[in-house]
This record gives sequence, C-alpha cells and structure tokens, in this order.
Amino acid sequence: MLRCYPVLSLTLLSLTFVANASQPQPPARDLHGDPLPPGAVARLGMARWLQGTIADFAEFLPDGKTVVTVSDDRTVCLWEFPSGRELHRFSLPAGPAKVPDPKKMAERNYARAALSKDGKVIAVGYLHEPEIYLHETATGKKLPGLTSALTTGIDALAFSPSGDNLAAAEGDGAIRIWDWARAKEIRTLTVGVQPYNPGFDKLPLAYAPDGKSIATGQIGKLDKKALVKLWDTATGAEIWTVRPASIERIEALVLRHTAILG
Repeated sequence: MLRCYPVLSLTLLSLTFVANASQPQPPARDLHGDPLPPGAVARLGMARWLQGTIADFAEFLPDGKTVVTVSDDRTVCLWEFPSGRELHRFSLPAGPAKVPDPKKMAERNYARAALSKDGKVIAVGYLHEPEIYLHETATGKKLPGLTSALTTGIDALAFSPSGDNLAAAEGDGAIRIWDWARAKEIRTLTVGVQPYNPGFDKLPLAYAPDGKSIATGQIGKLDKKALVKLWDTATGAEIWTVRPASIERIEALVLRHTAILG
C-alpha cells in the first residue's frame, strides 16, 4: 500500500492541472485596469479618452460625471469623468455611398450634434448629409430621424430649453425647427446662405432661455466679418444684428437672457 501513495499523488496533481487549464482565464489588464487585446501582456500609455479619430463634439451630461463625444467616423462615445474610462460607444447608421474625401479639410464631413436638456437624447447631423440622426444617449437606441428634401447638410443643431423642439441650421441658408418626437417640421427661419470663408465652416446657433428666440453667428456678405443675429422663433423675423468688435469668426454661441457669449 505504501508504494501506491506516490502514484495516487501524481494522479491527483495531473487531474488538478487539467482542471485548471480548462477554466477560462480572465483577460489581461493594463496598469489602469483596462482590458488588453488578446495576446497582449502590457500597454505603453493608456486607452482612455481615445475616440479613434477627431471628435467634432464634446459635452457633459447633466450629471457632470459623463462626457459624450461624436466623431466624423459616425461613432458616439460616453466617457467617465474625470478618469476617461470608456463607458459605452455606438455607431450611427451608414451615410451616403459617396462621401467627401476626408483627407481634404474643405470636404471633411464634420459631425454636428446636440444633447437634449436632460441628456437622454442626442441629435447628430453631418455637414454633407441631409439627415439628422436621433438616438437614446445611454443605450444608443435609434429613434426616428429627421430630413428635409431641401437640405444639403447640417451646419449646427440645438434643442429648445423645453426639449420639445430641435433647431437645425442647414446648408441651404435655413434654420428648420422640428417637433422631433413627431418628426414634424413646424417652422423655417430664412437666415441666408453663408458666404465662403475658409476659416468659418459652420453657422452656430443657440436658443434663448425662454425658447422664444434663436441667436446665430454669421458672416457679413460684404465685409465677411463675424456678426450675431437674433431671430423670433414664432415668426421667423430678425430682431436685431450685432457686430462684435475685433471678432472675425464665431465657433459657438451661448445666449443668457440679454447677454451673448461667443
């Protein structure tokens, strides 16, 4: 009997080794706790805040703990703030079969986006596409999109303070206001086609806090200098025009009561 013990021990050890080898091994992780690609053993640097291409839009969700980004490769990403850990990403529907050459900056299909006030819905459009894509921010679930037969592309997007309407500045010189939940266009503001200016590639807009007016950043047709216009959302009438001193381009607008920050 004593001679059997070593054989029995070896058998038990072999069975234990086979059992451990058959169990799935947890994925390898880097120093920050992020998973590594299959076969990798380490990572130089980190994989956080990496969109994969240029992010044309970035904004905090209302909780202040999450950042949403959108890029021209049709990807929406949600990031944990301040760690930069990726929480979720989803892809938008495929665009037109023929798209501009992304290597030519003048033809780059810039992404335009806006978040609803509660952060639950994101609207995305592209400079050379007519459709506005709507998705649930947290899940990526696709909602009915918006499109107009007259639209050549999207210059800017903004939700109304109530969240009921979505304003879209479009390449044909119009701002279309949508009841986005019903996919119904309710009003059009004619602001005019932007004169060509290589340093001014979009028409930014912003709602007033009461939702009764919209401010747009534009270019003068003659001097091609920056100007700000205020429009009545109910009638489409221009309320006033301001030419900010020493400002040649406006990238974004924030309208707070009677003050405009550009």
